[in-house]
Amino acid sequence: MIFLELFFHFAMVGLLSFGGGYGALPQIQEKIVNELAWMTQEQFSDVMVISEMTPGPISINAATFVGTNQAGVLGAVCATLGFVFPSVVIMTVFAVLLKKFGNLKAVKDILSIMRPCVIGLIASAGLKMLVEAVSEGLAVFPSLDILALGIFAAALFVIRKWKPSPIIVMSVCGVLGGILYGAVGL
Repeated sequence: MIFLELFFHFAMVGLLSFGGGYGALPQIQEKIVNELAWMTQEQFSDVMVISEMTPGPISINAATFVGTNQAGVLGAVCATLGFVFPSVVIMTVFAVLLKKFGNLKAVKDILSIMRPCVIGLIASAGLKMLVEAVSEGLAVFPSLDILALGIFAAALFVIRKWKPSPIIVMSVCGVLGGILYGAVGL
């Protein structure tokens, strides 16, 4: 039954992912695209774009969109609840333990060691999406899309230099991409 599958698969991702929403992206991608083949890589990339642009954590939004895609509104509820259930249980236990043992050096050391791992997970998902966005497929740049790469570089520069709202940057890039791709006919 699809509703139990959605709950179970997203509960497993929610249980085994670390680093927040971006840290879960590689696991969601592996499960949904490669293992279950519920979506193509291109469809999943579209889900990631929509999930980033809508309010809320990106991974929960992704679970909701995948659930909707597979089984409508009830599928969205099952996938979303599956994804957050392990976190609610684990964070409740951790909050109690951290309150009691948070000042211990071992606890602080463990948390500081986990930071680079989380950054690596986020970078992995981001790099995979970047390669797909600026080339055809995930091969090593068989056909580089210079326009997409230029929009990416400009957005990265603007964000790093002036730190505007991400909503403004995404909106400008969307309009710019629509104009440029529409005008050039790509």
